[in-house]
Amino acid sequence: MDKNNAQIVSTELLEHVPAVIFRLTHRGEDWRVIYVTENIAAYGYTPADFLERGMNWLDIIHPDDRVVVSTNVA
Repeated sequence: MDKNNAQIVSTELLEHVPAVIFRLTHRGEDWRVIYVTENIAAYGYTPADFLERGMNWLDIIHPDDRVVVSTNVA
């Protein structure tokens, strides 16, 4: 399987997992979403909210859980 086919298969698998998957990149303390699965729509958001409109992924984490989540993401 060549690299393009492997990427297509990986993307198709990710889009069918019953969970939202984010891919993040960071510089220092600044984390940015570079990929999010389409099933984010189940929670009232679109990938564009994160990829184009700059929504912070932590905004959808319950306030009581943000410290634990942000500490364990690295």
